[in-house]
Amino acid sequence: MHNVKSIDHWDAVDAPCVIDQGSSRPVIMRCARRGSDGPDAEMVVKPVWGRRRLVDVHAELLGTLLARSSGLLVPDPAIVHVPARLAEYVTRSLKRPVDPAAHLGFAYIPGLRTFQPAEHARQVSAHDACILLAFDAMVLNTDRPTTNVNCAFRGRDLLAFDMEWAFVGLRDPTLTRHPWLDVAGQIAHTHALRAAAALHVREMEMHIEPLRTIHVNRGVAAEMGCKALYEDAENHLNIVQNKWAAFVQAIIRGVM
Repeated sequence: MHNVKSIDHWDAVDAPCVIDQGSSRPVIMRCARRGSDGPDAEMVVKPVWGRRRLVDVHAELLGTLLARSSGLLVPDPAIVHVPARLAEYVTRSLKRPVDPAAHLGFAYIPGLRTFQPAEHARQVSAHDACILLAFDAMVLNTDRPTTNVNCAFRGRDLLAFDMEWAFVGLRDPTLTRHPWLDVAGQIAHTHALRAAAALHVREMEMHIEPLRTIHVNRGVAAEMGCKALYEDAENHLNIVQNKWAAFVQAIIRGVM
């Protein structure tokens, strides 16, 4: 991964703990912030291996930055530099080659309470329910269904994570063969926040208004080096924003 000046850089300094779940197999590492005398912090690091995984990492960073600009609560992303001794450990643990290089990480947040769609629909704010569902539909993120919610409560606020399937239909059209409006509606229909958003469907358009102006950060895109993904994502966002009324109706139909 290339240098990203607008995102904090950290150095992994301690032996990691591999979380044996999910396709990304994240690793918890103790890290020191570059250029700072502040305390170390634990980071959830998602190692890169192979071309496909690299694209997933770029998509997750892009999705996270866009979600944050939309007003969603997400873990702060970072670039974590992993030295050779830790890369070797991770390679053995994951049984996949992980280079001593820069990898995507996120601030580790303890004490989260998993969101349960059937139990917690009325505990989610109207803003959080509507905008997270609409955001995922907008970026074609199919990876937040009721069976894999990828969100949790931090106090009373809803924290969203795992954005690596953002724009998945643009990266692999065989995964979403249908027109984007149909995909958006289907995402809304199967979304973990569907029941919560349905409680506020009359206010849906008001709550998701911030999505009309989100855009790809060209500075980050240029420095990350995954040009095709960022250009495709920007073009898709423009299409959605230009067809805003149709998009809003598609997700409302999906929710109802």
